[in-house]
Amino acid sequence: MINEKDFIFSPANGVNLNVNHLLVKDEELTWGLNIYTSYYGTKRVRFGYTQLLDNPDNQRVVNLIYFNFPNGQKGILRISGGKIYRTSFTGSSWGTPIKTLTTNSSLFSSVIANTIMLSKLHLSSKDIGFYTVYDGSTFTDLTTSNTPYSNFLTNWRGRIFAGYYTVSSVDFLSRLKYSSIDFSGDDPWLEDADDPSSSGSMTVNAGNDGVITGLSIVGDRPFYYKEGGVYKFNGTGVIRMPYNIGAIKNTIASTGSSDFFFTPEGVFYNDGSKIQMASFPIYKLIEKTYRKLGIDYSKLCSVSYKDYYMLYIGDIYWDNKTYNNGMLVYNARYDEWYIWSLAHQMTCFSYYLDPVSNDRKLISGDINGNTYVWGEDYNSDNGTSINFAIKTKHYYLENILSEKRLQEYFIISDFGNEAKLYVEYNRSGDEIEIGKTEKLYNKKRVSDDKQGDFRSVSFAIRGKTTNNRGTFAALGLKVQYSGEKFE
Repeated sequence: MINEKDFIFSPANGVNLNVNHLLVKDEELTWGLNIYTSYYGTKRVRFGYTQLLDNPDNQRVVNLIYFNFPNGQKGILRISGGKIYRTSFTGSSWGTPIKTLTTNSSLFSSVIANTIMLSKLHLSSKDIGFYTVYDGSTFTDLTTSNTPYSNFLTNWRGRIFAGYYTVSSVDFLSRLKYSSIDFSGDDPWLEDADDPSSSGSMTVNAGNDGVITGLSIVGDRPFYYKEGGVYKFNGTGVIRMPYNIGAIKNTIASTGSSDFFFTPEGVFYNDGSKIQMASFPIYKLIEKTYRKLGIDYSKLCSVSYKDYYMLYIGDIYWDNKTYNNGMLVYNARYDEWYIWSLAHQMTCFSYYLDPVSNDRKLISGDINGNTYVWGEDYNSDNGTSINFAIKTKHYYLENILSEKRLQEYFIISDFGNEAKLYVEYNRSGDEIEIGKTEKLYNKKRVSDDKQGDFRSVSFAIRGKTTNNRGTFAALGLKVQYSGEKFE
């Protein structure tokens, strides 16, 4: 007896690469390149980016720092080639440098620590050896014997905190130093044991867990990240969080209520009370990338932007293929992971508030000195088409043993002619092209030579953007059951 059944699938969730294929949910993807979930629940090709201002020096962009002070001073600072540039959202050029930090080209890639407190931007670097304060118009260099030249800065309750620093040519790599309250006094970094409002310092488990790799504030408490552990300041001292995991520098990004950070074991998050793995669905991808390609820590950079934690990781390896300029992207709103591959090697990320719309804009800098602004209005990576792919799980369609044939399909999408639909039978590894996605409701019969006899079937959509960034909502199938069983 032969009968037919209809099925419809809507892969509304993110990528899951870490469980047995039989346990992957119908709504999960087994691969998703350069896609994300839109606010309507459909899968859409990710947003792109375009050039932001000019390229003044062809040097690696180390930092992009947005500031908006109550005195009306606002803009973006760009640090590259040992110099600081500024834009105030007018013109098309970064202009001439407003400050030189170093002329030593071997230090041009040193990341500059920064934090804003009391309408002033604090900038420092242990590697270069400086500490300066910017009020929107002038820089004031601090050069006293108590000033910490630090690779990490944050602020909490009116004090600046410095970690991994040098004072008077002496290194303190596992120690914290905090300024006087409100950065007051002739020397805000002078420690006075008789004045509780003055500067002070504390050791963070010296001799254990390596050196400090970052500072952050979560839930109104300072957190100190080391190579092998995470520490919390509880108001009177430092306690170690109960998880034997540390953070790689430049990967910590804060949402305010939580931190995300990267380790060789994957991406973790810290909500102030506990630390948990966030990247379980893509754990195997990280593991295989480490094993096959290795991960160059000097290329890592991250940002927290709206609902996303974005980690630029360099090349990514999966399914016998290398994806260049890879990013691991986590959507906290939907608890989903996506894999993005960019056209350029990014070196830093930040954001600014548009002075007209007040919308938060994602920005980035690359290895060659270019800066970019990202957004829904951009359908390419500064002119380079975005290759995308969506692959479903293998569906057994109710009965794992019954012999089936694919008769018809219809796809709800608006990729137009930019994408093709592929089918894979019985986990063979061979994809067969069965059509395009040129119509929103595109019902088609599968040609006889491509129907196949199968237990399981998987579908993939692959293409690249030219005129638009299409969306994918659902896939419908008409399947013929013969009633016979495979031997």
